[in-house]
Amino acid sequence: PYSWALILLTFVAGLVPIVGNLICNGVLTLVGLSVSPWVALACLAFLVAIVGTPWLLGLGWRTAFMLSASLAVVGFLAVPRPRSATRVPKPIAHWRALLHRETLVIALLAWGTGVGQAVLVYFPTLAIVRLGVTTESTSVLMLPLVIAGLAATGAVALWLDRFGARAMVVVGAVTALAGIAVAALAPASRLGFVVGAAALGLGISALCGGPLRYATARAVPKAEQGLAQSALALLGKLGIL
Repeated sequence: PYSWALILLTFVAGLVPIVGNLICNGVLTLVGLSVSPWVALACLAFLVAIVGTPWLLGLGWRTAFMLSASLAVVGFLAVPRPRSATRVPKPIAHWRALLHRETLVIALLAWGTGVGQAVLVYFPTLAIVRLGVTTESTSVLMLPLVIAGLAATGAVALWLDRFGARAMVVVGAVTALAGIAVAALAPASRLGFVVGAAALGLGISALCGGPLRYATARAVPKAEQGLAQSALALLGKLGIL
């Protein structure tokens, strides 16, 4: 409710550092209470997360990670479990149906794509270490990576059906690996780093989403599609971790 008023409040309050954020999220919590206690609780949790995250990061990323993991475990244990669960005598799909060469290659690529997404986070640090630039300068060096990623997303949408998922996956994987090698192993230079970052952004964006899912859909029987796509998403997240 009050969507336009809340949008206007968010815009105006966002101009005021810290205090505006507290006011905006406080109002959202009150409005959420008019919908249901659970919505209000979710808004309150969001407010606590927004305010508490910078404080946690100030304690160090290891402390923040351990506290976040602990809260996740508590939340998982707090979820009510059904007293009785219905067991399916014969599953619709079995994981062994996914264990053949093509799906294993796709699984490895999905995990590798997750690793590549995690590598993106450390590229500004790589620029500082290899090039000796300041933290502020890294934002400019990351622009080619972002632009190349956007270009790859559009190219995948246009060319996936034309060239097929296999070609897009091969090009994406080779480009991403080449980008990491150029940025991390080639003689240190701004040009080399920018080229490597752009190649990594191009390759990772080409691999994410469409091509791997499309390849999975063609490699797995219809009955196992749900299991295969879920496994693909899980492997990508494990790669990020």
